[in-house]
Amino acid sequence: MTTTTINPDTLPRALRRAMQRGKSVAAGRRRVDVPAVIAAGIRASERERRANVIARPMRNMFQMLARSEVYDIDGKAHMHMPEIDAWHAKKGEEWVVISHVLRGWIDLWGRIAPDLTLYRMGVLADCLEQWKPMTERLIEQAREEFEQTITRIGQIEHGKLTSQIMTTEIAWELEKFIHA
Repeated sequence: MTTTTINPDTLPRALRRAMQRGKSVAAGRRRVDVPAVIAAGIRASERERRANVIARPMRNMFQMLARSEVYDIDGKAHMHMPEIDAWHAKKGEEWVVISHVLRGWIDLWGRIAPDLTLYRMGVLADCLEQWKPMTERLIEQAREEFEQTITRIGQIEHGKLTSQIMTTEIAWELEKFIHA
């Protein structure tokens, strides 16, 4: 039987807790040998959980658009996104411009998986920026494109995804600096 050494910090919380029972805090990280089949299942489960966490705000946004619920703040369509990362939460940026969210997602996935077509998401962003009417079909097609990206998250190593997100954020900041 082959075994794979995994970092206990990458295990689901319930499994980590079960492993921690009886250990002292000083014991720290311990090497755990898990059969390869179980390790692969754990990794797949963790990737799926991570993908669902990442997708939740965007899925909420598509539901909001399908119900025609758009908040107008300073002439731009916004959505409330309290689940965003800690950096934005510290700045109090819980309301985000929907078209910027869509364009950011398109930009990120253009770097990660240039083979994906996210045309409808771009059209949806254009409609939101110009306050043009959106059809239910367009919203559904854009959501289908989004779901394709979520399916891909499970195939991408965590480090690569994090790296691309950071690269994209740096590119955006440079672009803001250049155009300022």
